Amino acid sequence: MHHSNKKCSAFLFAFICITVVLAFTTGVQPIQAEEDTCLNCHSDQEWLKEYTVNWSKVYVDPTQMAEEAHGGLDCVTCHTGDPTKDTPEEACIGIAYKDPAAPETVRKTCGSCHPEITDRHLSSIHSTLNGIRLSLHDLVGEEEGEARFQASCNKCHTTCSSCHMEQPGAHGLLQPQVESHSFAAESSTDVCVACHDGTGVSYLGNPKVEGAVPSSMAEAGIECMGCHVEEDVHGTGVRTNFLSETEKPKCETCHKDPGYLVSVSEGQRLAPQFDEENPAHADHKNSLSCVACHTQWYQSCWNCHAGREERSTTDVYLAVNPLTNLVHPAVHSPATSPDWGDIPAEIGGGWAIKSRHSWGESLTCEYCHTDAAVYITGKDRQAPFVGVWGEGRAQAAFVDETAIQQILIDAEALAAGVHKDTGCLDCHSTTDDAVCSECHANVEKSGLTLLADETDWSRTGYATTRDNLREIETILIELEARGIQTGDWSEQWSSINEDYLQGSKTFHDKPGETQKAMDEIAGRSENLIAEVDRAMEKDNARRDWLLAGIPFGLGVIGAVVLGYVVEKPNRKDEVNHKCEETE
Repeated sequence: MHHSNKKCSAFLFAFICITVVLAFTTGVQPIQAEEDTCLNCHSDQEWLKEYTVNWSKVYVDPTQMAEEAHGGLDCVTCHTGDPTKDTPEEACIGIAYKDPAAPETVRKTCGSCHPEITDRHLSSIHSTLNGIRLSLHDLVGEEEGEARFQASCNKCHTTCSSCHMEQPGAHGLLQPQVESHSFAAESSTDVCVACHDGTGVSYLGNPKVEGAVPSSMAEAGIECMGCHVEEDVHGTGVRTNFLSETEKPKCETCHKDPGYLVSVSEGQRLAPQFDEENPAHADHKNSLSCVACHTQWYQSCWNCHAGREERSTTDVYLAVNPLTNLVHPAVHSPATSPDWGDIPAEIGGGWAIKSRHSWGESLTCEYCHTDAAVYITGKDRQAPFVGVWGEGRAQAAFVDETAIQQILIDAEALAAGVHKDTGCLDCHSTTDDAVCSECHANVEKSGLTLLADETDWSRTGYATTRDNLREIETILIELEARGIQTGDWSEQWSSINEDYLQGSKTFHDKPGETQKAMDEIAGRSENLIAEVDRAMEKDNARRDWLLAGIPFGLGVIGAVVLGYVVEKPNRKDEVNHKCEETE
């Protein structure tokens, strides 16, 4: 009996202990669950609301998440942490990765499944921000530039999450899609624009600014990734300093392929094709980039400087891209430095060769040919160019002042002249010699009395000079490569070229005088091409003579060598014979 009481007491004690432990354990657990997972807490809105005012930033909907590409992964696969612990402080706060895609952890997280893309991303400009960082170094000095970079720009590192898991919020800033944990395989234009706001606004248009119309490509529904391929975003694995060092989309990919289908909002359609016969294309294809004409407006920032009332402008500015030697739009950055001396405040900052994306109908001829302010010159826009390294970099992309003056047309004189009602393409739509006579041989069409019979109103003088100048330039380059001095001929070429360009300019308001002068210029070009042709023929004859003499020279050398080889043993035998006789 006594033994039985002991058994009952032991059983009662064990039952009480188990009850207390279960009660205690149940009291500290945030949620009752069959297993310990992160979602025990992060899917319970009521518990999260009691725990933090920022509950919506950490709430996850298990149903939505399960439908996503990464829904089959455990939370700790990407975030680490330990969900078996009893409190948030022990389980995740300060332990788990808030952003698994951050540069310091991405190789362990995203890189565990996507190693090749992760490595390329880490060396890309998207990750390093080298373009912004080194531009600031260049503009204001390394120490000050680095300080500015760390204080502001460096807070916007692009991670895998930025493009694949975030969407613009109420104020346009990217917000992670925590609730759904939704990952996009490809970024939408809205995501790109959240960071690339200057380019994005130019592409999508700005209804608050007059003339800031959307790109024709945006209106068609073409997304950023329609042109920018995967390597443009993730990088190639080669660390670069500036976007100019990377391979970029080319207009020709779509617009010089008659069968190219473009993805648009309605599906797919054929891309409009580049017209080789278009006079603007024919005249400018070797001097202008496509975007120099087809950029409709351009957002440049000036808001850090006194001297300008507006915070930004929509004017298109043009410079020469030193990497292609083609005229290209340039953007102004407001970063400045106090040690630039006499540079006016409204000019301070830096220029960068950059494509805004407001593409569409081309600018008018008058935009570039009547206003010198379009061009960035060393004379009055002294702010340096960024992103182009090497000695003399600051001057590398300025447009030559002399060249600008030669292509400018006096708009007032033209408006008062005989061609005031003539459109640019009425004359410049063809290079055919008969374009002038189409009007001037017909009184009704020209509205003028027929000019004297002896007047040559064809474009022969212009065409002859133009073609001769191109051929002379090619010959001079070849002669210089052969080591022949071309100084006098080069000076003559420059003089004829300057007069030719000036004549092309004054013809618009003084056609009669210019036409006569052009005949004289054409004669000078004929004389010069004859001189350089003779020089080339003379040098060709000299080279032919030298080439013809090579076999003969080799034969002589061979005979001498052979004679020496044969004669040497004979002389040796003769010497030995004389020695024997002496003995």
